[in-house]
Amino acid sequence: MCQDVMICVMNSTAVFDDVNVEMQSSESCVKYLDLDAELLNKQNAYNDLQNVANLLSKNERLQKEIEHLKKIYKDQFDLIKKTRALSKEHGDSLIAQLNSKSMENANLKCQIQDKDYLKHTQEQADIPRGIVKQAKATQPLDNALDFACCPDCSLVSGLRMSKTLSREHS
Repeated sequence: MCQDVMICVMNSTAVFDDVNVEMQSSESCVKYLDLDAELLNKQNAYNDLQNVANLLSKNERLQKEIEHLKKIYKDQFDLIKKTRALSKEHGDSLIAQLNSKSMENANLKCQIQDKDYLKHTQEQADIPRGIVKQAKATQPLDNALDFACCPDCSLVSGLRMSKTLSREHS
């Protein structure tokens, strides 16, 4: 019996050892699964951090590009403003030159009209001179006609002298 008890105890100990080993194996599996889940969570967190770092880097690069474009647009706007101001000044200068030329043109027109008037007046004065020359040719002894054609005297003063002399002769 003693022997049977011993065998029984040994057999039960072996059963307990198997259960113990199975329990330990089951606890190891649960611990492994917990560690695996924790590792997966940490990898996901690391990947999230990597994504955030990438997004921050991309955001910084885009901000720099935006600032660069703002500077380019500001420079172009300033250049357009300067060009516009210069164009306005140039246009104003051209308008002033055009006005000056218009005034010169008007002055030249006046001079031409004055010359035309003088030419017309000269032509009109030549008519009485021609008449005096014809009269002198027909009456060469009439001294009053000599003063009418005096080149040093004006036509008007020559005519006055002529009237004066004709009164004296009459």
